[in-house]
Amino acid sequence: MAKRHFLGTVAALGLMAGGAAAQDIINLEEVTFSVSRVPLELGRTGARVQVLTREDIEEANETEVNTVLSRLPGVTMTQRGPIGASGSVRIRGADERYFPVLINGINMSDPSQLQSQFSFAGLTSSAVSRLEVLKGSQSAIYGSNAIAGVVNLTMGEIPDEVGSETKVTTEFGSFNTRRLGLSYGQRFERGEVAFTFERALTDGFSSADENDGNTEDDGFRSTILSFRARHELTDTVAVGASAFYQDSFNEFDAGAGVGGDDPNRFGLSERYGLRGFVEFALGAVENEISIETSRNERADPNAPTTFTTTDFQGGRTGIQYNGRVDLSGNSTLVFGAQYQRETYDAFRPGGASFDGTIRRNALFAEYLYAPTENIDLTFALRREDDSRFGGQITGRAAFVWRPDAATVVRASAGTGFRAPSANEMFGPFGANPNLKPEESESFDIGVSREFGAFKADVALFRTDIDNLIGYTTGYVQIAGRSRLQGVEMSGTYDISDNLSLSGAYTFTDAKDRSGNPVGNVPKHDLAVSVDWKIMEGLRNTTTLAASSERFGFGGSSIPGFGVVNTNFSYDLTERAQLTFRVENIFNKQYQTVEGYGTSDRAFYLGLSSRF
Repeated sequence: MAKRHFLGTVAALGLMAGGAAAQDIINLEEVTFSVSRVPLELGRTGARVQVLTREDIEEANETEVNTVLSRLPGVTMTQRGPIGASGSVRIRGADERYFPVLINGINMSDPSQLQSQFSFAGLTSSAVSRLEVLKGSQSAIYGSNAIAGVVNLTMGEIPDEVGSETKVTTEFGSFNTRRLGLSYGQRFERGEVAFTFERALTDGFSSADENDGNTEDDGFRSTILSFRARHELTDTVAVGASAFYQDSFNEFDAGAGVGGDDPNRFGLSERYGLRGFVEFALGAVENEISIETSRNERADPNAPTTFTTTDFQGGRTGIQYNGRVDLSGNSTLVFGAQYQRETYDAFRPGGASFDGTIRRNALFAEYLYAPTENIDLTFALRREDDSRFGGQITGRAAFVWRPDAATVVRASAGTGFRAPSANEMFGPFGANPNLKPEESESFDIGVSREFGAFKADVALFRTDIDNLIGYTTGYVQIAGRSRLQGVEMSGTYDISDNLSLSGAYTFTDAKDRSGNPVGNVPKHDLAVSVDWKIMEGLRNTTTLAASSERFGFGGSSIPGFGVVNTNFSYDLTERAQLTFRVENIFNKQYQTVEGYGTSDRAFYLGLSSRF
């Protein structure tokens, strides 16, 4: 059943040459919510975007979102230990400082981090109903930090038809791991609402690798709540709101390798975001005004007395206007303005403190044009003014061509920038108030093709970053250009009605200005899955995740590895399912960050039910 929505929620362009009107009635599963200020049908965007639906996420059956993301082409991850440990997600070789993360439409990137970025540590996956990864420089749409792309998460599932659905999930397993998830979604005649709750606890294992003699476990516990709702007051006015909250505790080791154990260190983290919006039509123009706020608070209570700061707080408040007008049957103009205020505080109770405030104003416009029914063009431009260094202009152009029903050719080019974080300019760790933005240029071109039972996608990409901000005895601007380039491929093959094969491969050549490899970026990354419907109601998915040698930030080599996981699911009834999964079947000993451990062979049993 199709649903009608206004601008900014799920309105599709539906552009057709020959004078067809823009469509308001769309299939929600056929659009992307990240590429444009107006969500766009996947087949009509020239930007590279990958979407994981609720079914994809459930089939992956991974505990953390970062692991789910790492199965996509062009996305890799590293982690310093068990669930909740710090780590990094990279898009085409660029880490979180180069892409914002939105949860239920709220920018949850943390201004109090060393670089303003989102921490995936401990973000569990059972409440997530949709994941989108947009690749390439996107500052023309999203402003600062969108050099590598954007990650957009939606939490809470809403039924397609009028009615409600409740889902309960539980899981128990190795390392005394326990998870409970509850979600509720309801669709009304003129609205929708979704709530989620998730609780995760584990004793974990040593963050510092146990093979180096570290035996003290590092545990984790977390609570996640989310909410989103929308209601049509009239045929031309709608209101809505969304929220996200996470409270977590994690034990960690201050060092790695031999002697890395630290039984006293733990971290406390609390983060939340709120967003409200109103949509309304004035003549031919559809409008949306939204207000949002987010806050991240972190503490390291047992930090050594030599640490200047132990508590960090980052906040972001903003207001945004989006407008859309259909200029003709085959062209649309999107335009808007944004104001944002970021705050940063770092302190030690009773000791030193550091703080800073950043304000940004932006104007942007995007023009979408379909010269023929098989071609779509997009052009975007943005000017953003920062209270510290003035104006920055960025742009993006994208092209998509559908020569036949089985082929899509895409190409895009864009510029981006990353403004210095508050910590880099005002913080306790070698701050430099004279820093300027990093700047980027990105290009990609690729083709998607269906060959009957075989579907393939291949893309070439390159991102150049200038004016890199580095660290010596403090933060400094580094002249020269870093280059991240490569190729990503993915495909699926339905061998039979009961057996299918899928895979994703990425080659990344990541070099800094001196031609040295960028730290923790593997040249080769591979994920291959076999999905087997063994019998009615019984299914198995077995996955190989492999990565080549990578170089640590100290220049040392981290060996490549291959890990095999398997997951069984059995439908007890039409609405209840039992799952059993084994991580690291062959008990491979490996590291993704030098000196830090990864899971040994582990077993997990889960049960989910819908009603």
